[in-house]
Amino acid sequence: MNTTLMMLKDIAVGKPAVRRNPKWEHLRDEEVRLHPYCSICGNTTKLNVHHKLPFHLFPMLELERSNLIVLCEKSPHNVNCHYVFGHLGLSWSHYNPTIDEDAKYLWKMFSGVIK
Repeated sequence: MNTTLMMLKDIAVGKPAVRRNPKWEHLRDEEVRLHPYCSICGNTTKLNVHHKLPFHLFPMLELERSNLIVLCEKSPHNVNCHYVFGHLGLSWSHYNPTIDEDAKYLWKMFSGVIK
């Protein structure tokens, strides 16, 4: 998908309008290959590479691997982990500054370690 089409798709669902680096698509695909499951629930479908610090606020971190986490758009539990946990379920322009810690805890909860 070209970058203009990706931007229009984002705008259509209420995400901030941003121009992506041409290297973004390759990095995103590589990140999903390296981490082929949601970091919260373990789902392996409808995966999204989420920027921990959002690209529209921190464009210099767009291609920083340490700023990326794989989250799904629909878990088997009918939860959009990307929106609910990555954006706190508020809006696409919000972000969760504690997503790493939350993901570790929620992974244990979804996998049954914590009951």
